[in-house]
Amino acid sequence: MTIETARLLGERGLIVPVDQGGETLGHKAEQALRDGGADATFVHLDVTDGASIEQAAVRAKTAYDRFDVPVNNASVTGGEANTVPSRTSRQEKR
Repeated sequence: MTIETARLLGERGLIVPVDQGGETLGHKAEQALRDGGADATFVHLDVTDGASIEQAAVRAKTAYDRFDVPVNNASVTGGEANTVPSRTSRQEKR
């Protein structure tokens, strides 16, 4: 999630889990959001790794009992920068 999205959600009272490009940047983002008044916490999440996704979900469920608004701002293409966008339909992705 972008810092701006996290900040706006935090302003509205939502708990904001943050993974902003790894542990070092994630903790910096967490602190910046907390300094701004958001209830933010660093959560490591690698969207290309199923185990990482599962661990993040378990941690959030244990700590907060739910997800209010999951936001994935990751951009994983898996290919060349100049490739054609995915032709996979929304239904196929579900």
